[in-house]
Amino acid sequence: MSEVSEGLGLGSAGFVERHELYSDEQAQAAVQVVARIEELGLRTVRLVLVDQHGVPRSKHLSGEGAIAAMRSGADFSGAIFSLDTGNRVFPPVFTRGGGFGIDEFTGYPDVVIVPDPATFRVLPWADRTGWMICDVYFGSGRPVPLDGRAQLRAQLVRLREVGYGYVTGLEVELYITRLARTGIRLDETGEGQPGPAPEVEVFQRGYQFLSDARLDGIGETLEAIRDGLWDVGLPPRSIEDEWGPGQIEFTYGPMDGLAAADAMVLFRSAVKAICQRRGLLASFMCWPALPNFFPCGWHLHQSLVDGATGAQRVRLRHRPADCARAPVRRRPARVGPGDGGVRRPDRERVRAVSSLLVCARPGRLGGRQPGRADPRPGRAG
Repeated sequence: MSEVSEGLGLGSAGFVERHELYSDEQAQAAVQVVARIEELGLRTVRLVLVDQHGVPRSKHLSGEGAIAAMRSGADFSGAIFSLDTGNRVFPPVFTRGGGFGIDEFTGYPDVVIVPDPATFRVLPWADRTGWMICDVYFGSGRPVPLDGRAQLRAQLVRLREVGYGYVTGLEVELYITRLARTGIRLDETGEGQPGPAPEVEVFQRGYQFLSDARLDGIGETLEAIRDGLWDVGLPPRSIEDEWGPGQIEFTYGPMDGLAAADAMVLFRSAVKAICQRRGLLASFMCWPALPNFFPCGWHLHQSLVDGATGAQRVRLRHRPADCARAPVRRRPARVGPGDGGVRRPDRERVRAVSSLLVCARPGRLGGRQPGRADPRPGRAG
């Protein structure tokens, strides 16, 4: 990696090497990222982390600063972990442990973000701008427990220890609406927390499921999103017209390990950015508070595969009975009644990593029915 002046004042000199935070593959990728930043003359590299609520937070560094951060990390305010999605402080921060019971959070400290060079992308919709996802550490080099990426990586290690790999497929639904106006009035600035949601208008009629005409009607926008996703290495497998007005679904094929989580962060950021530049608002809310809008969600397909061969062993399902931890025991491979077609050794190994499973109990969404379209501007978050 080329020499960069530590006089930039980012992070702690040699932080990444001192705490052995990069694998051999990441170290090699970092060399390639440095070359790309210099070759393309990038003026900005966005370092992104995701808080415990799933909200991406970022710091935009110069190209030189991003190169330095791959050696020394970069300081980032730990206060983001004390904010809810409405930008309000929710824990008693001026107590020992910062309200989380974590000693390192005492006193509103900074954390250190370390970009993962394997996630580097050049953003085609932004001028000379790169992008990387970061892992989050305390100054001691210990991963921040509220960093979801660190939590997932720890679970993947547990899976490998019992002979499994983790594969995920994404099906993501979202709404696209048109901004009714672009200006922001002074009384909409929010006084310390987000102001009112922007006024929006319907972008495309709904309730013609999988309609080719509906998709074609917004084809120019979908093509812009498609091309942007291709250019950052996320070509969608399919794009489909969903149920509600302006409701679209994108699907992706199976991805290994962290790849699906990282892809979801990049996908959501890309779609929002591309739409915003076209006077549109992309919303991933589960149910926008707009007349005649249908619930919105996404499917997360999960499988455990054989760590050696890649063959599928277990398809994860929402079964509370699978949430009880059991010791790992080796038995002959046979399938018995009640095993759901899963070999008993595999079943027991899944239980050994049961904290990875989502044990949701049946629930119900509100029973709001679609009605006649309201042409007046609405509001969406």
